[in-house]
Amino acid sequence: MNEKTIVITVLLLKPGFEELIVPELASIIEASRQIEGCLVFDLFRLSQERSTLILHEVWDTREAYSRSPLKIEMMNLMLKSQAQPLRSWTVEEVC
Repeated sequence: MNEKTIVITVLLLKPGFEELIVPELASIIEASRQIEGCLVFDLFRLSQERSTLILHEVWDTREAYSRSPLKIEMMNLMLKSQAQPLRSWTVEEVC
C-alpha cells in the first residue's frame, strides 16, 4: 500500500548550538525538498524555547522516506551538535 508517510520529530539542541546548527540543518532540509517523493519538509522552533526544534516531513510513500540519501547527513549533524531527539512519530492524516 502506498500511503503518505508523515513524520514529526522534536529535537533538543544543547544551548549555544542553535546558531551553528540551524543553518546547516536548513541546508539539509532544502536539499531534501528536492528529493523525489518529498512533499513537505519544514523546520520549526518553539518561540519560548529556542533550542527546541520541530521537523515536519511528508513523503509520498514510506519507501521514499526510508531511502532518503540525506538521512545519514542529518544523523551526523545531530551527533555533531549533541542534539537529543526527544521524540519522533509517524502519524496518520485523519481528515
